[in-house]
Amino acid sequence: MAMRTVALIAAALAIALGGAQVIGCAQVDVPTDTGLEGIRVSGTGKVTADPDIARVQLGVETFDEEVGPALAENNAKASQIIDAVKKAGVDDKDVGTSGFTVSAQRDYRQEGPDNVVGFQVTNTVALTMRDIDAVGDVLQAALDAGANSVHGFTLTVDDPDPLREEARVKAVEDARQRAQVMADAAGVTLGAATSITEQSVGNPTSQRDFDAAASDGGVPIEPGELELTVTVQVVFAID
Repeated sequence: MAMRTVALIAAALAIALGGAQVIGCAQVDVPTDTGLEGIRVSGTGKVTADPDIARVQLGVETFDEEVGPALAENNAKASQIIDAVKKAGVDDKDVGTSGFTVSAQRDYRQEGPDNVVGFQVTNTVALTMRDIDAVGDVLQAALDAGANSVHGFTLTVDDPDPLREEARVKAVEDARQRAQVMADAAGVTLGAATSITEQSVGNPTSQRDFDAAASDGGVPIEPGELELTVTVQVVFAID
């Protein structure tokens, strides 16, 4: 009787690393002593979901010939932006400064160390918005408060793990269906999976660009639908 050994590579890595989280492709090998590699196929699983959170980086840039006035103006506008988004419904824990810079602006047509023409101050705030219906109003409130830089806007889901699990199941089912077609065409009996390798796992994220110009009714946002894809490679034995 052939004996099969199951090697759970992902679990072994987790134990070796003392319980640390391992992120990457998982592989399950079930070697047999039949000497047959079997039928090797790829399978794809796709799931869709509506986004439930949005993330964005809001910035305010100010300039003055002297660093003091540029900094004072920037501090005031940054505070106004933070207050505005909180009043629009964004929770304190979902608002955080992600960048702050002060840089000398130079006129390189002039030579020497005295070619500084002013100073630019930039303060960037990262937001996570959990009410998709209010995203446009939050962005508009930030723009009205003085934000003049908007980038990194993404729509995603707060917990993608259930979607990934569902996509994995569909990917393996797709692989088995493909292998069954091949086995039927070859006139052989499809056996159990002897190797499963997760080749790619997507993220349910959509990046959007939009015009940062203010509008009367809030920035128009269409959430749309997100798609997550998992691809696996499976080897099935031939009985």
